[in-house]
Amino acid sequence: MLRGRRWAVACCLFAWCGQAAMAAESDSALPAKQKDVSEDVAADWLTRMSESARQANYQGVVVYRSGEVLESLHVVHGFDGGTVRERLVSMSGEPREILREDDEVTCILPREKKITVDFRSKATGLFPSLPRETINQLRAYYEFNVIGRMRIADHQCRGVRIQPKDAYRYGYEFWVDETTGVPLKLSLLDEDGRVLEQLMFTEVTFPKTIAAEDFQTTQDLSGFQKVTQRVSARPPSAVAAWIVDQVPPGFRLMTRDLRQMRGDNDVVEHLLFSDGLSAVSIYAAVTSSSDGKAFEGVSHMGAVNAFGRMLGTHHLTVVGEVPQATVKMIGGAVRAAPADTQTASP
Repeated sequence: MLRGRRWAVACCLFAWCGQAAMAAESDSALPAKQKDVSEDVAADWLTRMSESARQANYQGVVVYRSGEVLESLHVVHGFDGGTVRERLVSMSGEPREILREDDEVTCILPREKKITVDFRSKATGLFPSLPRETINQLRAYYEFNVIGRMRIADHQCRGVRIQPKDAYRYGYEFWVDETTGVPLKLSLLDEDGRVLEQLMFTEVTFPKTIAAEDFQTTQDLSGFQKVTQRVSARPPSAVAAWIVDQVPPGFRLMTRDLRQMRGDNDVVEHLLFSDGLSAVSIYAAVTSSSDGKAFEGVSHMGAVNAFGRMLGTHHLTVVGEVPQATVKMIGGAVRAAPADTQTASP
C-alpha cells in the first residue's frame, strides 16, 4: 500500500554492497559544544542534499533492498525551467515504469496493460525534501550527526545519520556526493541500527542537459487501460469525519483528501500525518465486516507497518514506514467525529 517516498509514490514497488569500514566518533562522547557543531554541519549537508536531489541533473542505476527483495532501477532525473522530470524503469522483476513531471505521477504496468495517473501535491520522488526550516523543527525528535566519508559509484560521499530520540520513528543514513550534493545512498534503520531498506546508486552521471525523449516511455501503450486517480483535497483545518486523539510527539495532520477508488460511490478518506520526515497514512473506507475479509490487527512488509480495525461500518487502515508502535497508537486513537460536525460529501 505504501512504500515510503519511492515506488509507493505511484503505486509500484521498487544493494546491499557491503558498507566499508569507517571510523566514527561516538556522539555520546562528544562535549555539548562539539555536538552542536556536528548537528549544524549535518544540517548543512542535508539542506544541500535536499536542493540538489531536486535541482540537479543525474542518471544511472539504483539498487533497492528490503529484506530478501532486491531490485534494480534505471533512473533519469532532470530539472529545467523550474520543472522536475523523472523516469524510473525497473531492470529486474516484473516490468514497471514511473514517469513524473512535478506533481503528476504516471505508473505504467505492462503486464496488466494499465496506466495510472496520480496528482500528488509536493511529490518528492526517490529522496525526501528536507529544507532547513524542516530540519530545525526535526531537532526536537531526532539527532543529526556527520559520520564520515565513503566512496559510492566512484564518487566520494559524506555520511549523515539521523537518529530518533524515541521509539516512534526510524533512523536514516544518507551518503551525499561531495561534489554535486546528490544523495547516492539512503538507508532506513531500525531502533538497533539495522538496515531495513536501502537505496543505492551503483553507477551515476551528472549531465548538463538531458534530452526530453529520455523522460518518455519507449513502450507501445496501445490497448492499455488508463486510470486517473481522482482526489478531492481538503485543508488540514477542514472538519473531517474522523478524529485522531493521540499521535506521537511532532506528528501533525498534513493533508486530508477524498479518493474515488473503484466506483463512483466508492470513496476512501485519506489523512496523512508527518513529523516532517516520517509519515503515516490513515485510510477509511465503508465496508462490511460480515464477510470476515477485513484486515484487523498488525502486519508488516519490510519497513512498512500496518494496523487495521473496524469502526462501525468503516474499515480503517493505518500504514507507514514507521515502527509498529506508531501505527498501533494512531490506529487505536481514531474515532468518528460527531455526526453534526462532519463535512458533507464533495
